[in-house]
Amino acid sequence: MNIYSSQLEQRRRAIVFGDFNIDLLSKNNTVTHYLNIIKETGYEVLNKIHSSYGTRETSTTNTILDHISTNIDNHTFSFSIVDSSLSDHKQLFLEVGNLAPKANKKIHYEALNYESLYTIALNTPYDNDENDYAYLENFIVNLIQRNRIEKIKFLNSPRKDWINKNIIDSINLRNDLWQQTKLNPGDENLCKEYSQQTLKVKQMIKSSKRNYFYSLFSNNKNQPKKMWEVINSLVSNKTKEICTPPKLKLDSGITITEDNLICESFNLFFSSIGAELANKIPNKYHIHTGNTLMYKHDYTHVITLDEIKPCTRDEVSKIIQNLNNNTSTGIDKVTTKAVKCLKDVIAERLVKCINLCLSDGIFPDTIKLVKVSPLYKSGNKTDPNNYRPVSVLPVISKIFERIIYDRLNTYLTEKNFLIDQQYGFRSKSSTMIAAVDLVTKIKTNIDRRNIALGLFIDLKKAFDTILAPGVKGQKLNYDK
Repeated sequence: MNIYSSQLEQRRRAIVFGDFNIDLLSKNNTVTHYLNIIKETGYEVLNKIHSSYGTRETSTTNTILDHISTNIDNHTFSFSIVDSSLSDHKQLFLEVGNLAPKANKKIHYEALNYESLYTIALNTPYDNDENDYAYLENFIVNLIQRNRIEKIKFLNSPRKDWINKNIIDSINLRNDLWQQTKLNPGDENLCKEYSQQTLKVKQMIKSSKRNYFYSLFSNNKNQPKKMWEVINSLVSNKTKEICTPPKLKLDSGITITEDNLICESFNLFFSSIGAELANKIPNKYHIHTGNTLMYKHDYTHVITLDEIKPCTRDEVSKIIQNLNNNTSTGIDKVTTKAVKCLKDVIAERLVKCINLCLSDGIFPDTIKLVKVSPLYKSGNKTDPNNYRPVSVLPVISKIFERIIYDRLNTYLTEKNFLIDQQYGFRSKSSTMIAAVDLVTKIKTNIDRRNIALGLFIDLKKAFDTILAPGVKGQKLNYDK
């Protein structure tokens, strides 16, 4: 068994099969030791360990003595067990595709020299006193273009992420001890040391793998997207990818394959589907009564926002520092890391641009531009209805939005404007509170011997069907 283990470790990519005279259906120490060796050396048994898949059957016994194992990951094998008169063992039929080892993938990509970016930004004159955001945006984009560098990234790391240097050193020591035990088979102390080292390697791998995934889950507990990526990697699920399909079938029956036409078709579909669905709603439901549950109705005066407090350099700097580095870039290709790198250079200029936006009530046009990508959901990949748009705004727009949001949210909170049942998009509120309120109301009505009814509505493309001018309700005036 030890010789077999040593031979397996010497082969990076292999398929091993044969009559091992070890019955996988048995539950004994020999089988357990054999399966542990297979697992420790990075191999996997392809046999299905079940009595229905025996490889040698007699009138009194049913065993799995013939095994196939491999250390080749991410490959599909077709495995069959065939009755044959050639032997008292069944034949194992394994269909294998092209197993030529794939070369390590490498990608060329553009990165930023952040040290150079900051230095050049400090020494580049800024000749604009009108607080024009378009000028600031061009200033940032030009700096980034001047400091781009090309890098190469190699993919497909040959090792599992939890295999560290200490484990590799322990494996090498175990292998050395094995070689020594072959030369000195009668040395009991050497054999004992080898057994202890083998157990140590097994425990180290198990512990390292457990700690690796524990750390991975702990670090991403507040990032659902990352958490699901980890879960999907463990269960071999295919994650959804943002991609353009090779072809698209239109309502007219025409199939298009040109990239630019597919792009235009998606653009037309995403921009018009909301209005089309809204127009299908019967007119009697379009009546605007002026009533809405979004705000409280106990106000007798017109709610007026007299002034918006200007932002400060410290406030803008803090918002920039708290931006998530792992977000995609917008249409301007300005990354979060680049904005953070330039924070000390652009903060004061950005403050002036934002305050001009607050005083004039005009949001810069360039940061309204959105990069839209189609995300496939399910169903026919040629049907536009089976995609939803994923929009990515420029990073700097998030700074503008946060400044405006904080002021509007503070005002509405101070005025106690929103009803308590507005659970979403508010601090100290969540779907958990909504669920608690629902359960409380149901319990209360049941205790009072009332009938509790629930009406659950799933609106098709609900956000898309909202009118672009905004949700009708009580007007919030802003007097300059």
